[in-house]
Amino acid sequence: MYRQIFQNQFTEVAKRQGDKQVTGYDNDHGFTFLSNNCEEFKAVRTYKTLFAMTQDTTYYTPNTFYRNDKRNKASLRWLNAMVIDIDAKGGNEENKGLTVPDVLDRVECAGLPEPSLIVKTPSGGFHVYFYFAVAKRAYTKTIEFYERIQREIIAGIGGDPVAVGAERYFRVVTDQNTVYESNNRIDFQGLIDWMIIQQEDRSFFKKVTVGQCDLLSHPAILKLLQGVEEGKRDNTCYTLALTFKASGYAKEEAENKLREWNTKLEKPLTVLKVKQKVRSAFQGTKKGPAACYI
Repeated sequence: MYRQIFQNQFTEVAKRQGDKQVTGYDNDHGFTFLSNNCEEFKAVRTYKTLFAMTQDTTYYTPNTFYRNDKRNKASLRWLNAMVIDIDAKGGNEENKGLTVPDVLDRVECAGLPEPSLIVKTPSGGFHVYFYFAVAKRAYTKTIEFYERIQREIIAGIGGDPVAVGAERYFRVVTDQNTVYESNNRIDFQGLIDWMIIQQEDRSFFKKVTVGQCDLLSHPAILKLLQGVEEGKRDNTCYTLALTFKASGYAKEEAENKLREWNTKLEKPLTVLKVKQKVRSAFQGTKKGPAACYI
């Protein structure tokens, strides 16, 4: 797992003094910081030392540094992964009892790619990793984008809003606390694109009021109107009912539209189910659909 994260940023063993004199200054490798209390630390950049020390260490940094004495933004060298802390302590009541399928559902609902790794923390929370396809040099602008993306993902999947920063410690990864793995890696630019879409959609949906018909022209709504597969029919029917409500349709008009939409499905809902979804949408207090469901 550590080789997946750090790849060629570590050497197998420490360089001998003679090798250092021949090769000169090293600007490709990086240090990870290991700590038990997030204060005292040891910086390492060989796999041999890392594997030995993680047996008795609590925290480490997934992103690496060019200095071995300072763990801050200015000394970052490589950004290897986007890591989100879903905390179940304190006031995070909505995260208590959260399961791995719940986390994956939140990720999918937010429009994010499959996580690369999920680590369970002792408090019942999770650390969710998205490995980058290629490690990113930690330039000032890149770090800025990293933090903006991190905040957006935190808002999307219920992460800890305080746990922002590429330089942060996370729980050491072990076979025991690893609860999910995949081979998925994501392009950093892909996360930037995702963030921009979230911001544009949020701006669009903030403008939605009852009687505003622009919502029906949104590309995401148009795609839903084309039909969905089994397993997404109920939620989509309710979401579209709210869309018609927000666009000024009467209840009967919305029901007619959705009965027509229902005929496009490979496995249509019952007419009674469509009527129930429309009734719930129009009798409820919601003025329009939630962007995350769309």
